[in-house]
Amino acid sequence: MSSAFPNPVAWLRGRFLGHLGSETPSTSGARLEIRVGERERGRRRRRTRAGALFASASLAAREDAAASAAAAATASTDGFVSREELGRATWLLLHTIAAEYPDEPTRAQRRDAREFLRTMTSLYPCERCGAEFADITRRDAPDVSSGDALRAWTCRAHNEVNAKLGKPAFACERFHERWRGVRCDDGDDGCDVDAKRARRRGRGGSERGGRLDTF
Repeated sequence: MSSAFPNPVAWLRGRFLGHLGSETPSTSGARLEIRVGERERGRRRRRTRAGALFASASLAAREDAAASAAAAATASTDGFVSREELGRATWLLLHTIAAEYPDEPTRAQRRDAREFLRTMTSLYPCERCGAEFADITRRDAPDVSSGDALRAWTCRAHNEVNAKLGKPAFACERFHERWRGVRCDDGDDGCDVDAKRARRRGRGGSERGGRLDTF
């Protein structure tokens, strides 16, 4: 007499083989196309993210190249310096000083920064440019309380000059993308303002009247 219940092993084998047999080449191919499509979409997303990062990283390089091209186009060959060349060099110096300025400057450093900016307005080789810069400092006194404050001030001042010249304003929140400070290749802390001050003090330097008496 046969059993009323099927053999479990035979039943599972039949279900499994039946499932395999029911898959047609068309359904198998469709599943393969879905997997290929998902991989392709993943690659596209990765390429998009990589492109965005590259575009951001190369912004400063493109701006430097444009500035170099402009400088070459207006460079004098008779030994004189044009106002455009002088202006670019001045802003490069000011922004680089701001980029290297300490986040917590000493009283001497704050005084030196204010004095430097005040002196520059009177000694600037272009009289009209110096007068305009002095007017900016009177209306918006240089903030030398911290590195961020000085960087923001130099950017505001630069944008005010750009507005007078009909040039586009620079996005000050992107300061560090454009002006990152001095690149030192000597492998030490030669570009570190605070480290320089510490070395001077170690050699016997001291502060008198708010200024360092050694250089």
